[in-house]
Amino acid sequence: MRDFSTLAASFRMQIAKQWSIRCGLSPALAIEQVVNEAVCVGLLNEPRILPGNTFTDWASTGKSPAWAAQAMLNLLLKSGWVPGTESEWAGVAAIQVRSGKSLPDEGFVEKLCKLSPALDRLTAAGWIHAALLENEIFVYEKKAGPKR
Repeated sequence: MRDFSTLAASFRMQIAKQWSIRCGLSPALAIEQVVNEAVCVGLLNEPRILPGNTFTDWASTGKSPAWAAQAMLNLLLKSGWVPGTESEWAGVAAIQVRSGKSLPDEGFVEKLCKLSPALDRLTAAGWIHAALLENEIFVYEKKAGPKR
């Protein structure tokens, strides 16, 4: 198995493409849904109008803002999508952990399972645990400063 960060980054780069395929909407409507979801769950304070080519850029480059990645993940899970690969599970867990730092550990699993009751709780818990450990290592290394 590749390391967690590599797996998570691989999914993160594919999330807009995943949502594009899943929703089947034009880029303008797809990004409108992403923005609406972000506002609805408090990732954005107010709606913004973004052009469809912004969504197209996200899908083609694999680079989207963190708020958009979380909103797209929510939309994917609400639509019935279930992660099936290690990369997808790592990405789902990493996005959840990075967006909900104030949750207790079990809160991440609860949040995921509310979005998609079809998720396997035990599998979700294992990947969330891995994401939390990865986050702790990242914070520790950041505080330790550059390696000499």
